Amino acid sequence: MGLEEFFKRVRREMEELVREIEEEFFGPKPMWSTDGSIEPLITMQEHPDRYEIIIDLPLADLKSLSIEVKGRRLRIQCTLRKTITFPTWSAYGTTKFHKYKTEILLPENTDPQKINIEKIEDKNMVKITVPKKQ
Repeated sequence: MGLEEFFKRVRREMEELVREIEEEFFGPKPMWSTDGSIEPLITMQEHPDRYEIIIDLPLADLKSLSIEVKGRRLRIQCTLRKTITFPTWSAYGTTKFHKYKTEILLPENTDPQKINIEKIEDKNMVKITVPKKQ
């Protein structure tokens, strides 16, 4: 193992350790925010040459879909076709959601500049294909 590979492995292990520590002390990150956003359900599957990410966006207006690539991070936003109101959302009282918002950290062996985005409009889903580096 070369020095570069060693540091990559150490960096990955440190990132994972920081995530575990944050969850231990602060609990899991909530899937909603007081800014009116909620995180969609996401599934990531690894294939020999690519990753496929399926994002479930019920009630979303897919015309407003925004996917921004920053390094290995995908920032995804999409407004809802209508505001969803929960009159008694825990201790916060009435809570309204009007958009989906999330960020996905891609594995190191991906090439995020070559992503392919496919809208599956009849199911209100988005399929993102991210090739692995050669």
